[in-house]
Amino acid sequence: MDTRLFWKLTCRCVPKGYKVKVVFTNKSSFPHSAVFTSFADKSSEGTHQIAFPGASSPSPVAGTAPGETARFSFKANKVGTYAVICEVGHHADAGMWDVFKVTKSSKPSIKFAAAVAAAPSPTAAAYTP
Repeated sequence: MDTRLFWKLTCRCVPKGYKVKVVFTNKSSFPHSAVFTSFADKSSEGTHQIAFPGASSPSPVAGTAPGETARFSFKANKVGTYAVICEVGHHADAGMWDVFKVTKSSKPSIKFAAAVAAAPSPTAAAYTP
C-alpha cells in the first residue's frame, strides 16, 4: 500500500476577491493541517507564511487531531499561484500539498479529496458573501 501523504485538490481556482470557506475534516490516524502559502515555499521546512489572513487551520504545526474538524475562511485578495500544504512535521516534503490559484476572473469551485487512507479528507467551498 502506498502510504505517502498527499491529497488531491480537484478544482484549483477562485477569482480575486472571493471569500473561501474551508471545512477540514481529518479522517486520518495522524494530525494534519491545511495552510495556504506561497507556491515557492510549498515544501520548505519550518513554519510557512500564510498567503492570506485567516488562510490556515488552527495550530497548523500541531495539526488537527484525527477525527476532528477545523473550519476557517479567508478572502482570496491577491492574484497568483499558491500552495495548500500540511505543516505538520515533514508532511509537505512528503507530498502533502497541492496548487491553489487566484485569478483575475474564473468560476469558483474547490473540492478536496483524500488520495490515500493516510491522508485527511478536507472539503472546501468558495462563496461570495
